[in-house]
Amino acid sequence: MAKILISSLGTGRRADGSYSKAKYEINKKIYETSFIADALNKYLDFDKIFLVGTRKSIWDEAYMVFGGEDEGYLEELYERKEEAKVDEQFLEKFKSTTSKGLEPIWGLQFKPNIS
Repeated sequence: MAKILISSLGTGRRADGSYSKAKYEINKKIYETSFIADALNKYLDFDKIFLVGTRKSIWDEAYMVFGGEDEGYLEELYERKEEAKVDEQFLEKFKSTTSKGLEPIWGLQFKPNIS
């Protein structure tokens, strides 16, 4: 059975030019990272990770943390995020150039079903 993680991706908070990191302790081991999804992945080694975010989520930081190495794409991702212009088509490269099994999901519209 595949191990799957679904995690949200917020807008983050910058500190000293980069995003704030936290220390996550899992079974007495410390993982220092910007994303709990990264800490959980290092501990549990998921087969697939879904990152759910918006046009202004910190996709640029997620790209770096999850193994993206294309500097040009990273810069464009940062610029698009700052202008709230990240879209599904642009995130296709994100999906193909980061760690195995990473799936970005953005722009979901949730409509509660209240009876």
